[in-house]
Amino acid sequence: MGEAESVRWCDCEQVTLKNGTDKGEPAVRMLVLGKHSRGGRREDAYVLFGGVYAYREMLAARLETATETDLLFTESHREGMKRLLKDAGLYEYRDPKTGKMLTRDRKSLRPTGITLRLDKGDNLSHRDVAKWARTSVQMVADFYDQAHPEQVAERVAGFRRERE
Repeated sequence: MGEAESVRWCDCEQVTLKNGTDKGEPAVRMLVLGKHSRGGRREDAYVLFGGVYAYREMLAARLETATETDLLFTESHREGMKRLLKDAGLYEYRDPKTGKMLTRDRKSLRPTGITLRLDKGDNLSHRDVAKWARTSVQMVADFYDQAHPEQVAERVAGFRRERE
């Protein structure tokens, strides 16, 4: 989330990402200051899927007085995300392992995005997903790719569990 808070209008560019001979998918290339940035150097990050639509809507609604160095996100949205999660009935949940009540916050969508990318991507490697999510391969393997372990076997070796 901190990466998003540093993005300025001049750090964004609408692009098309191509895979082989396909027509490509729209994306937004953003230069971000991430936890791995060195010396204030910005690094590539890409917004995909619905985020492209959201960026285009933000661009259309951008104030005429906004400059290229103004921030895309003018506030941290902590309270707005909290309200959204509460309104959707997703703010509190019971940890299945401990039985304790826990809360979600604005960082809760990160695991969802990474897990969906793993599940919906065609033959993506953990390395590709780690680079996209700006995390380590080990973190992707140990934490994010645990939602559907049987799908890992299906992707890697073509194994399929027989349904009863």
